[in-house]
Amino acid sequence: MTVARMSVLTPAVLLCVLVALLSGAAPAALGAVPAIEEESVIEAAGTSVTLQATIDPEGAETTYRVEYGVTAAYGSTAPEPEGQAGSGSAGVTVSVHIQGLSPSTLYHYRVVASSPGGVDEGVDGTFSTQPVGGTLALPDGRQWELVSPPNKHGAPLSRKAARAARRGARPHR
Repeated sequence: MTVARMSVLTPAVLLCVLVALLSGAAPAALGAVPAIEEESVIEAAGTSVTLQATIDPEGAETTYRVEYGVTAAYGSTAPEPEGQAGSGSAGVTVSVHIQGLSPSTLYHYRVVASSPGGVDEGVDGTFSTQPVGGTLALPDGRQWELVSPPNKHGAPLSRKAARAARRGARPHR
């Protein structure tokens, strides 16, 4: 009798699931779609970048990734495997450090958060990597000069003070 009852319930459960799928109620049953609240570039260097995002999992187990590339078609993702944003109901700040980029290059990126309830794709953003190599120079052409050493080890800074120290007297001002 229990087996017959189970077989009767199974089509009923399948019918409920089918109705939920057709009515669009399934995502609510699976959990809400996560929300990307903020995306930003923290630091862009010559061959790397650190990106940060705030993701609200909306109570569902959520993963995230950053899609990036030289066009808005992206082509690369990080981290591998996708990062975990948890299943809380408040924004979680995550960061991704990407290496192996080309210097002096404009890149597109977006953050993508996924849960059983759906996917939120962030807006397209851009960053430029810095140039590398070459000589370090000031923008106005001046030269670097060490004015005074950071640790003088008790030594006087002026010739006048040095002569006075050798004589054991205090320099005149």
